[in-house]
This record gives sequence, structure tokens and C-alpha cells, in this order.
Amino acid sequence: MEKRTVFVEDTYGVQFHRYIVDRLIETGVVQGNYQPQIRRMPAKKCNHALYRKILGALLLYRSWRAIIIIDSEGKPSNEAAENDVLSHFERYRDRVRVVVVEPRHEAWLCIGLGGEPLKCRRSPEDQLSMLLRRPYSKHLLATMSRHVGLERLISERDFREYIEALKWLMT
Repeated sequence: MEKRTVFVEDTYGVQFHRYIVDRLIETGVVQGNYQPQIRRMPAKKCNHALYRKILGALLLYRSWRAIIIIDSEGKPSNEAAENDVLSHFERYRDRVRVVVVEPRHEAWLCIGLGGEPLKCRRSPEDQLSMLLRRPYSKHLLATMSRHVGLERLISERDFREYIEALKWLMT
């Protein structure tokens, strides 16, 4: 397994994050010694098979680190969502970070495409449909990622946490 890995919840999130990470590297917002691998993490709250693989990598490779990116949707708080994941890695919390996107990745897409942040956070798919002038479909998370304006996302707290986690991961 790679020494630096970003796990995301859904299939379309992999391409979305690949593009965003590449753009953050190109623009110099994040720098480091490692190009992170981005992988899909099945979107169950407790995916025991995935956790066993991550624990195996943590035991096998001393320098291995991971970021797990989840949506906040349905969780009582971001801290609760983060702790649900970190509870599986008690001994390795220094090598695993969790980033919680409020409420879903579509909010970042919406804001990055020029949507009003509060409206994008409240109902991202509806706002995306209005911005795109067509019904939003999940595959657009990946295909529209190349149109995201990072400068629009930089002021968002959860996106700044993402950047900080990437900086940690890549060093």
C-alpha cells in the first residue's frame, strides 16, 4: 500500500479529489515529498475490511499516513463524525487524519463553481442544478471538478482543514 493515501467516500469523489489535489500542487498551495494516492472508501460508517487494511499498512510501514474524507451528512456534529472514524485507529491517531465536508462534497463543487456558500451548504444539489441549468447528477462531481475555482473554496473552513491535512500528509 502507498505511503500516503487519501480515502474518499464515493466513486466520483476519487476523480474530484485527484483534480483538486493536482491543482493545489500546481498552484503551490500544498507542497511535499509525496504525491498522495487517492482511493475510494466504501461509504459505510464502519467498514471493517477497510479498517483492517489501513491498520495493516500502519503496522507494516512506519511512515505510512492516511486522510479519510467523509461527508457530515446525517452526523450529529463534525467531531462525532471524525471520532467515529478515528475510534478504529486509537493507537495510530498521529498517522490518520479525518476531514469532514459539510454537508457533502457537492457543497465544495457548488461553491467552487461560483454558488453562494450558505445556499450551497444548505442544498448543494439544488444549487448545482440552478448553476448548471440542468438537473444535478452524481457523476457531475467528477466531470465538473476541472471548473472549480479554488480561490472560492480557500475561505471555507472545511476546505482549509483539507489543505492542512494534505500538507501534513505530503511531508
